[in-house]
Amino acid sequence: MRDDRVPDDADPIERPAAPSWLLPLLGDGGLSGLGGLFTPAESVPDGPSVIVADNRITENRYEGVFIRGQNVTRILGDVVSGATDGIHLVNASGGTVIGNTVSGSTDDGIALSSTWATNVSANRLTGNADDGNYVFGSGNVLTNNTLTRNGDDGVDLDSGVDNRLVSNVAHDNVDDGVFLRESDRNVLRDNGDDGFDIKASTGNAVYNNTVCRNANRDMQVRLGVEGNDVRDNTC
Repeated sequence: MRDDRVPDDADPIERPAAPSWLLPLLGDGGLSGLGGLFTPAESVPDGPSVIVADNRITENRYEGVFIRGQNVTRILGDVVSGATDGIHLVNASGGTVIGNTVSGSTDDGIALSSTWATNVSANRLTGNADDGNYVFGSGNVLTNNTLTRNGDDGVDLDSGVDNRLVSNVAHDNVDDGVFLRESDRNVLRDNGDDGFDIKASTGNAVYNNTVCRNANRDMQVRLGVEGNDVRDNTC
């Protein structure tokens, strides 16, 4: 039996010091922030961190946690189930998404849309209808996440550059463990994966991964792929 727990050496969850703002519950049970305003609308002075921590968020009509246009957001230790996207960041940067459990979403577990320089670490993303973690952005770091039994890919890197995937575990997903499309200069290292699919991507480093026991191919490199360094991967 495979152990899906967060790895023992995962980064600890560090709560930032005040000042900070906690997002309020919406009528449908979700949490939402929009730029410098919260929904329901509430003014936020310049400078404070936005924190969503230690919540249980279930059976939402829309996203469980939705943040747009807000930087240095921290989403820590939440349990989200039954949303569209469990956690969705849009046009955000410098955020931290650590130690959350997201399951049963009708779309992605965690989605980063036009989001960059965000740390996604030690999350457990399982049983979501689409990807465990969808990334459309650059300079993001995904470490020590467990992505299992999702309806599409464990991780989908879509048109991003300079992202890093290190020490994640992705298995028993319906499609690929990690899917790179039109994604350049990314580093994938020390992952225990169910397979890689690289499409129209250049300059990626894929090494020291465990890739085996896949229904189709352990690793697929398609046409339009150039200058990638794929080495020292084992089964």
